[in-house]
Amino acid sequence: MIQTFSTTIRRKEMDAVLTCMVDERIGPGELNGRFIQTVKDFFGCDGAVALRNPASALKYALRSMDFKSGESIMISALAPAWHYQAIVDLGYKPIILDVDENSGLVNAELVKKGIEKGGRLLLLHESMGILPEIDEINALGIPVIEDVSKSAGAFFPTFDENNNPIEGRKSGSLGVFSILGLEERDVITAGGGAVLMAPNRREWIVLKKFVESMPRTELLPDLNCALGWVQLKEFKHNELMRKKIFALYQRACMSGRHKMFIRGSGAIIPVSKGVSAVAAPKNESENSSEETYDYSSTMCCFPLILTTSFKDIKQYAAKKDIEICQAYEDSVMALKQEEICSDCIKAKSLYLRCALFPLYPRLTHSQVAKIVKVLGTLPKRMKNCLIIVNTHKKESQEMGHFISEYLKRKKIDSTIFSFDGFSKAEKFDNSKDNPFLSADFVITLGGDGTVLFAARGCVEQGIPVFPINFGEFGFIASIQKDEWKCELDSFLKGKVNIVERNMLQAVVIDGKSGKDVYSGIGLNDIVISAKMASRTILMGVDFNYVSLGQFKADGIIVCTATGSTAYSSSAGGPIVDPTMDAIILTPKNSFSLSSRPLVLNPHGELEIKILPSRESDIIITLDGQKPFDIHEGDCIKIRQISKKVKLVGCTAERFYEALQSKLNWSGGPHA
Repeated sequence: MIQTFSTTIRRKEMDAVLTCMVDERIGPGELNGRFIQTVKDFFGCDGAVALRNPASALKYALRSMDFKSGESIMISALAPAWHYQAIVDLGYKPIILDVDENSGLVNAELVKKGIEKGGRLLLLHESMGILPEIDEINALGIPVIEDVSKSAGAFFPTFDENNNPIEGRKSGSLGVFSILGLEERDVITAGGGAVLMAPNRREWIVLKKFVESMPRTELLPDLNCALGWVQLKEFKHNELMRKKIFALYQRACMSGRHKMFIRGSGAIIPVSKGVSAVAAPKNESENSSEETYDYSSTMCCFPLILTTSFKDIKQYAAKKDIEICQAYEDSVMALKQEEICSDCIKAKSLYLRCALFPLYPRLTHSQVAKIVKVLGTLPKRMKNCLIIVNTHKKESQEMGHFISEYLKRKKIDSTIFSFDGFSKAEKFDNSKDNPFLSADFVITLGGDGTVLFAARGCVEQGIPVFPINFGEFGFIASIQKDEWKCELDSFLKGKVNIVERNMLQAVVIDGKSGKDVYSGIGLNDIVISAKMASRTILMGVDFNYVSLGQFKADGIIVCTATGSTAYSSSAGGPIVDPTMDAIILTPKNSFSLSSRPLVLNPHGELEIKILPSRESDIIITLDGQKPFDIHEGDCIKIRQISKKVKLVGCTAERFYEALQSKLNWSGGPHA
C-alpha cells in the first residue's frame, strides 16, 4: 500500500540526528543556533526562535504584539485545529471564517466580514502551499500572523525586463510575525516543534526580549533542530521532486471531472529544468509540448476536490493499493463542524470532498505511474446524461426515448438533443445554453459523424462519449445496437474500458490583418480544399518552421490516427492504429506523383499558407461538419491539443474487427 504521507528523511538527515546523540547534545544548544541562522537565510527574516510546539509560537507572537486577552482572532474554518484550541487556551475569542472554494483560503471579503464581527487580528493559514490575496487583506488595516507550515518556499513572482518570473515576496514575510510548523505532515519537518519568525527588525527587537528571558523548556532541542536544519538544506531538491510529480498528477486530472485548486502564481517552469532555471511566462508556455509545473507555489501535497463521495474514491484507490485521506481531517471544521457548518458552507463542502493523494520525493517511478493512472481513471457519480440522436435515422430517435426511460429508472436525468448531421454542428460551441455543460456523459445514437460532433463538446468538459452505432462503418461508434444495455450497465458500474483519443486544432490567421479569424477542433481530420470539385490550389507547408515544400493539389487532409480510416484513407493515406500519437498529412489528388502522405511528430505544429493560384474559393472543414471560407494569403496553423476525448468501448479488438468486416479484409469473395 502506498501511504498518503511519508517524511523526506533520508540517510543524511539521520546522520545529523545521530551525530547529536553521539555528541550528547540533545537539548537546546549549538544546533538550535545553526538551525535559526538557516531559517533566517531561507526566509529572509530579521530574527527567529525555534520552539517546542506551534501553540508556544503563537503565544509569544501575541505577547510581542501586546494583544490584549479577550480580543477576537480570526481563523479559517480549514486551518489546523490547534489554531482554535490555542486561541481559546490563551484566553482569546476565535472568529471562524469561511473560505474561497477555488483556493481553500480566506480572502479579503471574508476577512472584512470577520472584522465586522469584532475580529482584531488574522491568524492566516496558507493551506496546500497556496498564497492568499495578501495585498487586499493588508489593505483592511488589521495585523496578520502568517502560518507558513504548508507554504514554506512559496512566493509572489515578479517579472524582469524579459518577462521572466523571478522571486518576489516570500511566504514568511507577509505578516507581522510568521509561524513555521515542524510537525510530521508539515512541508518541513523536524519531528515536532515550530519556528516563530519576525520578518522585520522592529518586531524582532520586541520578540528578542521575550527570547532572552524564555525558559529552556520552551526551546526546540538540538535533536529536532538537526533534523530541521538538514531538511531546510535539502528543501530545493525535495521541492523540485514534488513539483515534477505534481505536474504529472495535474495532467492526469485535466480531462476528468474532479477539480483542483486555483494556484494564482502565474508562473510555470519546464520540468526538465532545475529550480534555478529561468521560467517561461505562462502565456508563452501554454502551447509548449514540454511538461511544465507551477514555479512559485509550494507542492506540499496533492489535493483533489471530488465530484463524488470521498468514501467511493477511497475504496477505489485502496483497490489499487493507494491510501488517500481527507485533506482537512485535522482542521477546525473537523473539530467544530456542528457549530460552524451553517456559517461556513464552502469550507464544509471542501472538508467533505477534498482528498489528498501521496506526494513526496521518496515515491518511486513505478509508484508515481500507478498514482497517475488512478487519478486519470477516478470514478464519478453519473447524474445527468445528454442523448444525441441523428435525425436522419428514425430508429435512433425511437431508441433515444427508450434509453431516456431506462436511465430514469436508474435515477439518471437525461436530455435528448437532435443532431441533423451538419447545420447544428456548431450551434452550441460558445453558448451559455451548451447542453454539454450539465452532462456527466453523452450517449450518441448515429454513426461516426454523430460521435465526431459529440467529441467536440465533450473534450472541453472532460466527459466520456458512449457511442451506439446506427451508421455504416462504426470505427468509433463501436457499440452495436444489440449490446448497448449490457455495455451501458457495465459503464455505469465503472467496469468498461474508456480510451482517450487525440484531437487537432486549426487556427486561421487572416493574411491581411494578421489576426486570428477562426479556430476549431476536430477528432478525425482538418481538410483544406477548393469549394468546387476538380480545382487545384497551391499551398506552402511548414512543419516546426521547416519547409516541407509547396503542394499543388485538390487539397490537403491533416488527420489524427483516429481519422486515418476516414477521408485520408480514401485519398491514399496510411491506416494508423488509433492509439498511436501521430499527425498524418495526406495530399488530396496531388498534381505531382511524387507527393506522398507523411506521418509527423504529434508535438509539432503544421503551418499551411494559401499561395496565389487560379482558384480563389477555398474552404477549411473540420470533421466534415464545420466549414469556413479562407482566402489567398491566409495561414492555417494546425496542432494537437493537450486535452483528449474519452470514448467508451473503442477497443483495439473492435477497431481491427471493423477493418476486417467493413473493409472486407476477410479474404472472401468481396475482398
